[in-house]
Amino acid sequence: KDRIPTLLYSEHSWSTQSPSVVLNGQRLFPGGRLDGFVVVEILTDSVIVTWGGVEFRLAALNSWVNL
Repeated sequence: KDRIPTLLYSEHSWSTQSPSVVLNGQRLFPGGRLDGFVVVEILTDSVIVTWGGVEFRLAALNSWVNL
């Protein structure tokens, strides 16, 4: 976990037709990639991402900050 870089989660838009999130200032859709992160799935209340082979879930609008 200490190697996973900071991920700022600033927007969450869930719909059955076109769910998206804004991570580190970039709008991403399922399958989208950014700085080694991959958006696996966008759920009604969270997003599932992978980084370096590690899959994890972030609650909507909760950033991952690695100090």
